[in-house]
Amino acid sequence: SSISAQPIAFVATAVGTQNLRLVQMTYVPTEERAESVSLAGTFNGWKAGVVPMRKKDGVWTAVLVLPPGSYEYMFVEDGERWVTDPLAPRTRDDGFGGRNAVLDLGV
Repeated sequence: SSISAQPIAFVATAVGTQNLRLVQMTYVPTEERAESVSLAGTFNGWKAGVVPMRKKDGVWTAVLVLPPGSYEYMFVEDGERWVTDPLAPRTRDDGFGGRNAVLDLGV
């Protein structure tokens, strides 16, 4: 099972005109076989490996700092297995027969 993305704090610091959001992303693979997990999504051009996640006690985590908006994302196991967050409250068709998880960060 997976623990979906949870906003852990809202950063009040303004960068330019954008208030940034600090979001901790967490993921528990259904199998323990993953040697590495990263996040890929609209926030990083869908590049696997750019946002690596760290593993502790079987839970993979990463922290993102993003401006308000709606983002699509997937977890990438070992650089090749793309996994939709099973606990994401919303998903969208990815155009390839799968589903992207949706992370909504309020304006």
